[in-house]
Amino acid sequence: MMILPGNVQDYAANANNGLAAVHLGCGSMRMEGWLNCDYINGGVADVLFDVQERWPLKENSVAMVYASHMLEHLPYPIDFFREMHRVVVQGGEICLRLPYGATDAAMADLTHMRPWYAESFLSLQPGYGRSIGNPQHDDWPYPYGIQKIILKLSRRFRLWIRLPLIRRAFMQVIHHLQNVIDEIFVYMFPLKTPEAIESFLKDHSPRAAYVEYGMMSNDYYGQPFVRGEPRELIPLVAVVRGVG
Repeated sequence: MMILPGNVQDYAANANNGLAAVHLGCGSMRMEGWLNCDYINGGVADVLFDVQERWPLKENSVAMVYASHMLEHLPYPIDFFREMHRVVVQGGEICLRLPYGATDAAMADLTHMRPWYAESFLSLQPGYGRSIGNPQHDDWPYPYGIQKIILKLSRRFRLWIRLPLIRRAFMQVIHHLQNVIDEIFVYMFPLKTPEAIESFLKDHSPRAAYVEYGMMSNDYYGQPFVRGEPRELIPLVAVVRGVG
């Protein structure tokens, strides 16, 4: 871990005097009001550290985590989820954004370690091992609840999606096709007490999650992407997806 010169006071304030909003894998994109972190110095990070090792943050000191196109670079993601569980408070919010597994971008980069799908995150939920009869997951001590997963569709298919009859047929085969879904957004939260786990399992299957299929507003309406202009993710179809 290395705290960069000039940002020590900001880092100390975030870490010690309140709950931090942490931007992981910031690269060259700084988010104001967040603690910007990376492993490589891209010129904007407040803190440099490996997210697969111990984070330079106190237990229960983080309220929000955002990581865009970082998770796919990690050879040891279990260590990442362990540390994030330690520092994020009960009730904290996490958003992970990354390439979807069934797109060329998922593995075209030589530094990408593995493809990720909606189902890849289900094993983080409590009770997953028992629900599928696989004991290797039974003792997972860092459980998360998945609020929802958004699968972002490529703009190349916007005309298929905008017509209801074609959309219905398209959705029946979408997971047999490559390069239709290009990104995945995972919204999750740590479950840190027995009461939180029990409450979550009352309303959620441990081997399923709520999934929305959507498209960015500029893609849906055939408009160009302009960096810096706000975009919305338009929800199109919602399902519950699981394994087993």
